[in-house]
Amino acid sequence: MRLALVIGLFAAAALVQADRLITIPTGRKLPYDTVRYEFRLDPSGSGNPESLLGIGIGTSFDMELRTESLTGEKTTGTFDLAYNFLGAVPGLLPGLSLGVQDALDQTRDGRRFFAATTFREPCETLNGEFPADITVGMFIAKKSTPFVGVEIPFSKEFHLLAEDNGLRISAGAEYRPIPLLNLRAQVIGQRSFVSVQIFSKF
Repeated sequence: MRLALVIGLFAAAALVQADRLITIPTGRKLPYDTVRYEFRLDPSGSGNPESLLGIGIGTSFDMELRTESLTGEKTTGTFDLAYNFLGAVPGLLPGLSLGVQDALDQTRDGRRFFAATTFREPCETLNGEFPADITVGMFIAKKSTPFVGVEIPFSKEFHLLAEDNGLRISAGAEYRPIPLLNLRAQVIGQRSFVSVQIFSKF
């Protein structure tokens, strides 16, 4: 029974993919029947903690409900929605997603429609070969901007993240100590965050 549970956790972890890098969307889908919860806070105590709940819907859609801490004590809520046209085939075909961020137009960046393409390229590390993701895309809004991001593996557990969403540059590191749990340290624009991501199947 214990062996079956361990195998199931590793299989689930292999299926988990983020539909978001740090703030930009990607051409990858949060898998069907998967939920990702992220609790993010500024260790300096500035602003309120933020919550992000991603849900894989069917075989093509995913969405994320999220709060954002604005100036002072104000926190606002909104959601993002994406449709995944094509899943990435590592080294061959990119993934493609279309959607909208901040559908309720409540955050500092506002409502922005997007098209995102993610290329998964094999990357040789000291601990084996793991895919590196390169995402490029376009936001369509009052101020339309291109965006770009990379996720670089140093091992199965440790990844570096960097992106430019057209309005600010963000970077971070991600560590997965056990399956279905990510620990992140991120700098988003001028603010620093630490966060915990927990994945679950339903």
